Amino acid sequence: MTPAQMQRLFAGFSQVDAEVTRRYGGTGLGLSISRRLCRMMGGEIFVDSEFGAGSTVRVRLPARVGGGPG
Repeated sequence: MTPAQMQRLFAGFSQVDAEVTRRYGGTGLGLSISRRLCRMMGGEIFVDSEFGAGSTVRVRLPARVGGGPG
């Protein structure tokens, strides 16, 4: 992705690539919702991208050690 596309990546109702949107559809909410969920759980979501080479999405969430629910 380009730097301009990266700036819009987590914005709700925003598509960074109109061509893909026309071909496959979508609302542009996926990463926005994913970021909210990660933050609600005390984590974060990151995207690394090199234009023309591809992108990697990473999610970091805190782990609960030592037991079951509660």
